[in-house]
Amino acid sequence: MTDLNVWPLQLGQVGGLELRYGENGWQNASLFTQFSDDPLELGKFVLEEGEMPSQTNLTDLDRGVMTLTHIIAALKVNAPTPTYPRLQAALAIKHGNCCGAGYNYDPERALYSMLAGDRNAILGALLIFTFPITAKMAEALLYAIPLPGQEHQRRIFDVVVAPSFEPKAVEMLRRKNGKCRFITNPALKSLTIDSLDSKLRTRAVRGGHLVQDSYAHQLDFRDPRVAVYGNDRRGNDGFVLDLAFASAICRTSNSNTVTIVHENMLVGNGVGQTRRDRASRLAVSIAAENGHLEHIRRYGDAVAVSDSFFPFADGITPLIDAGVEVIFATSGAMRDREIQQTCIQRGVTLYQLPDKDARMFFGH
Repeated sequence: MTDLNVWPLQLGQVGGLELRYGENGWQNASLFTQFSDDPLELGKFVLEEGEMPSQTNLTDLDRGVMTLTHIIAALKVNAPTPTYPRLQAALAIKHGNCCGAGYNYDPERALYSMLAGDRNAILGALLIFTFPITAKMAEALLYAIPLPGQEHQRRIFDVVVAPSFEPKAVEMLRRKNGKCRFITNPALKSLTIDSLDSKLRTRAVRGGHLVQDSYAHQLDFRDPRVAVYGNDRRGNDGFVLDLAFASAICRTSNSNTVTIVHENMLVGNGVGQTRRDRASRLAVSIAAENGHLEHIRRYGDAVAVSDSFFPFADGITPLIDAGVEVIFATSGAMRDREIQQTCIQRGVTLYQLPDKDARMFFGH
């Protein structure tokens, strides 16, 4: 096995790497990688400092890479022109799902949007960025945009992943006994549509494995096949990019999921629900907890994406009541017409594609 006292440590050493533990402390776990030409496979990430990751840390890293690559691809597909400026992204992952996310031309603004989304949930999360982390950014990660009464409380994180770190940033974010792991991969700085994972996905089941195609599908919201109910707002590039951003987060979160985005920022991600109306209510409640609803109702422009169709209108009404103005969901429900008419009557724009073409189930 690898000498764990040698730093930095490439996570996918040939012959396997014994992890700190599995999902729980009593489970042993190891990482094995094949070292292909993929610059984003886990074996190409380097643990620069901190204690050995657990299996959960690495599954969160894998999901973070997947979500990040989908965001960059979705923003590129939906950019108004082929030469549209490059956008940066910042994510916080907890239990495999986004609990904070932001995008912007300016890396610092993307980072601040990630922090402001769900300010309690990001504590102890895995953070992953498309840009290097500076000392100024580390200061923001520790103290910026606190909840009321927590202005001087220092945030802690389990894993921080970036193309690189300034030494001072590591010093500031470091925790006792290596509890914060610092992981690098320069490839995060130059993601493209081609960075999406095209390899088959496998999942262990009792007695064997399930195999399916990877999650590479992207939605082009300007596609003329997209049905529009209500006022078509695709002339507003901000709406389209926010829809693309929300769809990338939604399609890489555990189903059922409803995702709300406002002004380049994830404000509510209702994941893993057994009913779609609950996913909507959860997303709205997260946005309310963090003070976003007042801002949404005052300034408008919030968008929501569902990973499949709404069976009943009770799934969209919490979103509309919260101030969401644009919704994407697939069509295919028996009550599609009722849902479409509800949006039109409430002044909300609904975009739809058939469920067979645009469903985004993930993580079942």
